[in-house]
This record gives sequence, C-alpha cells and structure tokens, in this order.
Amino acid sequence: MRRRAVFFTIALLAAGSVPARGGESDEAHIAELVEQLGNKIWGVRSKAEDALKKIGPPAIPALIAALGSENANVRYHAAGILGKNGTAAEKAVPALIKVLIDEDASVRRDAAWALGQIGPAAKPAVPALARNLTDKDGNVRSYAAGALSRLGRDAKAAEAALERALKDPKESVRFHAASALAKIRETVKAFEAREGESADERQKRVGQLVELLSSPNELLRCRAAGALGDVGPEAAEAVPALLKALDHSNVSLRCAATGALGDIGPVSDAVVPALLRMLNDQNQGVRRDAVTALGRIGPIPKEIVPSLVARLTDEDSQVRAYAAYELGEMGPEAGVAETALEKLLADKENVRKRAALALRKIRMTTVPALATALNDSNAEIWWFATRRLGQMGSVAIPELEKILNHERGVLRGRAAQALSMIGRPAVPALTRALRHENGGVRQAAALALAEIGPEAKVAIPALTRLLADEYKSVRDAAAWALETIGPPEPAARQERERRTGKSPVTEIAMSALVLMLFVTIWFWRRKLWATRSR
Repeated sequence: MRRRAVFFTIALLAAGSVPARGGESDEAHIAELVEQLGNKIWGVRSKAEDALKKIGPPAIPALIAALGSENANVRYHAAGILGKNGTAAEKAVPALIKVLIDEDASVRRDAAWALGQIGPAAKPAVPALARNLTDKDGNVRSYAAGALSRLGRDAKAAEAALERALKDPKESVRFHAASALAKIRETVKAFEAREGESADERQKRVGQLVELLSSPNELLRCRAAGALGDVGPEAAEAVPALLKALDHSNVSLRCAATGALGDIGPVSDAVVPALLRMLNDQNQGVRRDAVTALGRIGPIPKEIVPSLVARLTDEDSQVRAYAAYELGEMGPEAGVAETALEKLLADKENVRKRAALALRKIRMTTVPALATALNDSNAEIWWFATRRLGQMGSVAIPELEKILNHERGVLRGRAAQALSMIGRPAVPALTRALRHENGGVRQAAALALAEIGPEAKVAIPALTRLLADEYKSVRDAAAWALETIGPPEPAARQERERRTGKSPVTEIAMSALVLMLFVTIWFWRRKLWATRSR
C-alpha cells in the first residue's frame, strides 16, 4: 500500500501538478501557483513556492491576498515569499502585521521574518513585533527579536520589551534582543573598528566595550570581550574588567576574557599570573584558551615552562596538544619538557604529532641545524627555523648568506626572510646579494631590505641601480624597497617612475597589501593546526 502511495505521489509530480510556464507572470498563472501553496503534497507546494519566488514583485498583490487564506500552508508560504522580495514588498506590511497574531505559529514566525527583511518600511510593525516577544512559541519570539534587530534604531519603541527579553529562557531570543538593543543604543558601533579611527575614538570605543562587559546578556559580554582582544594592547584599560570576568560562572565569558587577555598582552603584571591560574580551570575549553593566550602574549618567560609541562598530562587531548605546540615554539628554552613530550609520542594522533614537532623544534640548538630545517617540507618547521634564525641575530648571518646561493628559489627566499628579521646587522649581506648573478636572489634581497626599512638606507645606491635590472620582478622589488626605506634621491625617484610606470602612492598601496598578506598568513598558520586537530 505504501509503495502504491509513493508511486502515486511521484506520478503526480511527473505529470506536472504545477504548470511549468517559464517566466510567465500573468495573473491566472500566479493565482494557480498560489493555490498550489496549499496542496497536500509537499513537492507540489515546494515547486509552486520556487516558481513564485522567481516571478518576484509581480506576484506580491496575489501573495498579500493569500495571507487571508483559510489554509495555513498558503498563509505560511505567502509570508515567506513576501520576505524574499525584501523592500519591494513594503505594501504587504499591513497584511503581515495582521497575521502576527495568526493561530498558526509557523505563520506568525514567517510574518515576523518577512517584516525584518522588508526593512525600514516595516517600522509600523514594531509594536506588534514587541508583543510577539512574549509569544508562547519560542521560535516566534526568536524571529520577532530578529526582526527588531534588523530594524535597528527604527525599533526604539520596543526597547522596554527587548530589555525584558534578555531574560528569555531561549538563547536565540536573548541573542537577538541584545543585538537589537545594541543597535538601538548605537553601542553596536563599539564592536567595529572604523576606518581612519583616531586614538581618541578608539579609546572611547574601548570604554563602551568595558561597559558592555557588565551587560546582563552573556552573549553581549562575550562579544565585547572578543572585540577588546581585537583592539590589542591599546585596550589596556580593559584589563581589570577582563581579569574580573575570569571568575565568572559563565564558561563562554571566561574563554572570551582569557583569549582577550592573550591578544592585549602583558600590559599589566597581573595578566600572566591570571592566565597561569586559568590553566587549572575546571573547563577544558578555558584551559585550551589559556595555553594559546600565553603563547600569544609574546616570548613565553622560562619560568612558565613548568606550568605548560603540567598541561601535557591534562585529561583533555586538545589541551595536551596545545601545550605541546607552545612548548615547541619556545625552542631550546623548553628543554626541560623533552621527557614529558617523549611520553606523548604514544598518545592520540593529534597529540603525538604535536609532541614530535615540538621535540624537533626544541632540539634545534645550532645555526646549522636551523639552516637545514629551512629545507623541511613541513611549513611549520621551516617557519619556526626562519624565526629562530632571525632571533639568533648576527651569528646566523654567514650561514644564511650561503643559503642565498642555494639552487632552490624557495630556500633563497626563506634565507632572505630570516635576514630581514635580523635587521640592520644583515644589511651588508643583503646589499651584496643585490649584485648576485641570479635574478631571484636579487629580488629576494631587495624584498628583505624593504622589510628592514629605514635602517637599510646604506643600500639605496645599490637598489637604485636595480631599477634598470633586466627583470621586471627585480625592478618592482627595488622600487618597493626604495619607497619603504625612505625618500630616494630625486634622480632615483624619477628613474623608478620611468622604469616602473607607477607613482609613489601606487607603490605604497601595493606594499601595504603585500605586507598585510604576509602578516595574515603568519597569524593563521599558528591557528591552522588547532583547526585540524578538532
């Protein structure tokens, strides 16, 4: 019997219960499609709905009329399709307001959603939407709050109702209510860094975010903590409030505050001890964030090593993996962790991989070992080696200068990158490389000098000569370096513009984009392994 019923349904659909007339939008066809919205067969209703969405605004009058249908399915679908028309459906606002009290919850829900999509023209619906914040159906309350959030400042009349909705038992209601209030009160602007923001404006925004840390809505508090972390060290005044948030009963807020302190950095003597305390939090998520926060605050002090080693035996595998990663990033300074890391080589896959990489990094104690690691196929290893060589300073220059002559271009680039991290002491070696017979070496050296900046002024004459190089990529790199290092001599500037055909403004914009890309890749490389381990 069931098979016969299924066959009958398929046969109806195949026969084309919904007439297919391409893009026709004549009244008779629209009326027929609207009628099909009430069909008992879901597939028929779905095809009719899709057809009406494609027709768009010409179907709006019929859909408005359909809101008065006796069939709940027709009313429900009509409301949703009107919402898809957005601002073009503003004439439907009065009819949608009426069905906000429909006996069917799905109709009330989609009517609220449609009003939010229509936008400012739906302002007359604010009182009715505010009443629906107390609807017995949680989804209706959530969609009403979402619509008020989309209306923003136009929903000010609902402010008192939204304030009460912050205590709603349904999380999505509380979230949308908090979002709506933030827009109404314009505190939402505090979450967004504005282009060209002055120092005074930024400090004002930080003050607003600190106030939001005391909001009765936990979602808003978490978002404020995250935004303070995005501000970075300039949010130092928020540290006391964030330290207080570490003791909150809400796990999400403790996680957000922990992460924010890691992003703001050790601007206060109380930050590192507080993060060390969070390593013992009862929640594994907080412990994970505490480990990574300690890694972000800068070079980890050697005295913190024992606390991180203790996390290598944490009951949560991701906490163990995070701790192994951060110990590895410390290099030889974390040598006391070797025994504990070796024990993790028999742990879960994500943990043992972290432990193995950490041991490799810790055991790279000499310049030759680090130089060899530049050739590693694992990006994490060669990037670590590049950074460590840069930190070792002048002692690494002779070995890196040798690698500039390597046959592999990628190694030459990594060696040049390490030299740029060493800074001023590496300028003579890089200047010599500008005369190398290989164009790739000349280009890499010019880019490295650009990274060093004004301290590489002695290289300006050599860079100026490269403006006449046979390779365009070398000429472009030299032009960028000259612009970054400082104003070249007038003759050099004229030669650069003649050779490259680019103005200084264009060069500055290009260099900024390249630098932003480099920093973004560096930042997210540190996060990538965590994503893979989940």
